[in-house]
Amino acid sequence: MKKVSQKTAEPEQSGIADAVPAETAPKPPSTYVVRALGRGANGYRPQRAQRQVALKAAKELSTSTQYAARFGQAAPDQGEVADALTTASGWSAKVQEAKAWCAYVVQQENTAWMHAGGLLDGLKVPFEFAQSRDVTVKSNFPNTSQFFAFRSATAARAATTRRANKEAKTATSTQPSTTAAASGEGTTTTKS
Repeated sequence: MKKVSQKTAEPEQSGIADAVPAETAPKPPSTYVVRALGRGANGYRPQRAQRQVALKAAKELSTSTQYAARFGQAAPDQGEVADALTTASGWSAKVQEAKAWCAYVVQQENTAWMHAGGLLDGLKVPFEFAQSRDVTVKSNFPNTSQFFAFRSATAARAATTRRANKEAKTATSTQPSTTAAASGEGTTTTKS
């Protein structure tokens, strides 16, 4: 029997989301304020290849004994350039981690709501039946009553919108075309 590596095995798709992790995404510092940076609204954006080689370039620049001789006094400080590249590369890595985390979280949210929705669909009819027969159901389960009421209200609004759109479409298709009327098509004239 062939052994399958845990790292390469595809996760089983059970339709149930993973347990909500205890870890949370870190919050930005309280002093953080969104601000536009230079070079356009998005600031300087390196190409993917530049991000991939940035740490190697930082190490190369920081250890070079020829930096000043090669680039002169007009060049920025060697250590400052290396530190800036290291910091920028570190933040690029954080962006990639955050994107991966966000994609995972969104997928788990969707999976969890699909699973919950299926179970709630099975509860709705018995719940509403019990609620119609027993007035205490609403007071004993006020949040569940409200949950189902929101979905019912949304469905009612959607049905009203669909009906209005259908009526508007029907009304437009039954009106004579303005181009046909202007060209005289569809009209008959009698000579006297």
